[in-house]
Amino acid sequence: MNHRIRIAGSTPLRIGLLVALTLVIALLASPPAGMAQGGTCIDDVTGRTNNCTANDVRISELRNSEDISCEAGSDVELNLRARLVGTSNERYDLGTFVALDGGDARTGTCQQDYLPPPLSAGGTCSGSGQACHWDGDCPAGEACTGGYDPLSGAGPFFNAEAEEDENDLCGDIEQAVETFYDLVTVTVPCQDMNGDGYLDIGTCVSWDNQKNNTCVDVSGAVPNTKAKCSCEMTTVGNVIVHGSIQVTKTPLPDTLAEPGGNVEFTFVVTNPSQATVTVDTLEDSVYGDLAEYPETTCAVPQTLEPTQSYTCTILAPVIGDPGAHADTVTAAGLDQNEDPVEATAMAQVIITDLLPTIVLTKTVEPVQLMEPGGTVTYTVQVENQSGVSDPVTLTSLTDSLYGDLTDPANPNISDSTCELVEIEPGEVYSCTFKAEAIGTGGTVITDTATAQGTDDEGNPASASDDAAVTVTPSLELEVLKEVEPECVKSGEVATYSIVVTNPNDIPLDLTMLDDDIYDDLTDPDNPKISDSTCELVTIEASDSFSCTFEAVVVLTGTTTSLTDVVTAQATDRAGKTAMDTDDATINLCIVPPDTGVGMPASVLAGGLAGLGAALAAAGAWLRRRSR
Repeated sequence: MNHRIRIAGSTPLRIGLLVALTLVIALLASPPAGMAQGGTCIDDVTGRTNNCTANDVRISELRNSEDISCEAGSDVELNLRARLVGTSNERYDLGTFVALDGGDARTGTCQQDYLPPPLSAGGTCSGSGQACHWDGDCPAGEACTGGYDPLSGAGPFFNAEAEEDENDLCGDIEQAVETFYDLVTVTVPCQDMNGDGYLDIGTCVSWDNQKNNTCVDVSGAVPNTKAKCSCEMTTVGNVIVHGSIQVTKTPLPDTLAEPGGNVEFTFVVTNPSQATVTVDTLEDSVYGDLAEYPETTCAVPQTLEPTQSYTCTILAPVIGDPGAHADTVTAAGLDQNEDPVEATAMAQVIITDLLPTIVLTKTVEPVQLMEPGGTVTYTVQVENQSGVSDPVTLTSLTDSLYGDLTDPANPNISDSTCELVEIEPGEVYSCTFKAEAIGTGGTVITDTATAQGTDDEGNPASASDDAAVTVTPSLELEVLKEVEPECVKSGEVATYSIVVTNPNDIPLDLTMLDDDIYDDLTDPDNPKISDSTCELVTIEASDSFSCTFEAVVVLTGTTTSLTDVVTAQATDRAGKTAMDTDDATINLCIVPPDTGVGMPASVLAGGLAGLGAALAAAGAWLRRRSR
């Protein structure tokens, strides 16, 4: 931006007004030398990308007000003096940019400054009276009275535009005259970019090569073209940058149940600086020299180039009472200047108070009894699942129905082996007792056993479990047997039907279906029957099974009827049995027997030899007919 002020005329009044206005502008628009200027970097304030190729002026050196050192990676506060050198003809309206963010001063955060008033266009030599700009223009031993002072750092600075632009308030530079300027106090990152051991700061200097651009404050001290600037990393020759290291220590795990255990500690040593460092010791406040620890991957010395890291581990025990167990590692060594570097890191492992844990398991045998119930045997197991250092001592072992299981005088139980004992970690204590489980059918008798105890620190533990005995009702089975027709002639075939009903609420397996005359009705090879559909099946709850069979009815002597009994037996899945019987009677028809059917006389006569033999012969005859 060009700031131009024009006042017409040249009368003494106008000249006086011009001088007064110039002073006002200098006081209000321009800060005094050394005042901090908030701003950004050269490309930011110009709004363009400058190529800075002219190199007519450069900041050849920066020096701090005192010799100091800083640790790489930290921030350092500086009071800098810049040495400005012009390599071409006069250059005007010089501006300076000092990077505050570690960058190159082109973009980012910078301290922008300029050569402020007072300015001087020149004077006369104190002895010879000849014209001069500064003392260097006068003979030896003379001073340039009224001239500028390029060596003071605070001015007056050279005003090369006094004749052409009397309104310009920004300092200029002569060719080959080194001009020093004391910059405002700045805080910058401590960094050695070229590895020479000294602080480096990104800087730019800008100028104008035209006298017709009026500059009245810092905002006008910018390059008038993209090329009129010079940017570089400038060394602060009296600020030594020490190398630095950082170290971290990480435990895995970071929490252990008492009494503790092994922990893998990981150590990472990092060189964040631009200097090479050598780490020659890794010392832990608890475990000592990490390179000598039994289970370690650590070794020293380790040379770390800039930004390089070294990682190693140890496997170490952390044992003790509940609480935080902390230790500190110290990494130490030398940087490339043989200056010491050191860093520490602390890690802690928490040992938690492990409360005792017990688990109770209760079982019973048998789990089912037919009403009215009976004696069962209970087994109680107590497992100590606490840590390796916590035995548990039982203080009570009780049952919700049967009371104190360890009391030998308890009338509710018998044959108890239960006692109050100490259970080591990981061990299981087991005992048994007997008791009566009595109830009506369908009753479920549930009782709960509870164990209580304490660990060696007095912390309580308890556990419970229950067991159930089911009293089942007596099983029932119903059998119905019928025969058709109502009467037959001796030697004729009758058809029997059987219905077996399961009235219970559980399924039953039919295990037997026998007849007192015709034997096993489910046997396909039974010679006394034919066409039997009877078999051993599962009868679901509240369901029935029906079957039929045929048999020859043989009546002997004066017998006028025949009655036979069928017996059915079934069991449930627990092995309980139910049984029932029923009979059916068939009568002798009064009509004389008709022998025209071709039945062998031996069959009819069989009754004389006995009913059993006759039935066998009749069955054989029926099978032959069926062929």
